[in-house]
Amino acid sequence: MATPPTPTATRFLVVDDFSTMRRILRNLLTEIGFRHVDEASDGRAALEMLRESPYDFVISDINMPRIGGYELLRQIRADAALKDLPVLLITNEASKDDVLQAIRLGANGTILKPLTKSTLEEKVRNILLRSSAWPSCGEARGPTAPAPKIAVPLLRQTPTPRNA
Repeated sequence: MATPPTPTATRFLVVDDFSTMRRILRNLLTEIGFRHVDEASDGRAALEMLRESPYDFVISDINMPRIGGYELLRQIRADAALKDLPVLLITNEASKDDVLQAIRLGANGTILKPLTKSTLEEKVRNILLRSSAWPSCGEARGPTAPAPKIAVPLLRQTPTPRNA
């Protein structure tokens, strides 16, 4: 049985067309305790990276050139090797339609910009804890294998505004 991922072993792919936002997300994930964070500038680059290397979690902006977050999510869910990958979509639109579209396409969650460390930490932790098809550092579990226990950094108990 594969070893469950630990915070330091969990591999994130952050996808955003703005390098500043990618850097902010990388820094926040590092502060939370996640050490393996790669970056892609759009959905096309992200898909290439996802097909070349195993990742455990994708955080993507919705609005990007070439391939945006919705299309990236569609392609992830359509790919047998990637379909169970947790995906958190980030938007700067406080629109119900964005949230509903993300849910329809199979996003594991959405978060609104600007985001805080505590909001990101809560979203990521909750998605990891409820993911029933969690891969162990890119190794898929067999169909009868029990779901592994997931080691994620602990949340501090501080009140935070809840995003969709």
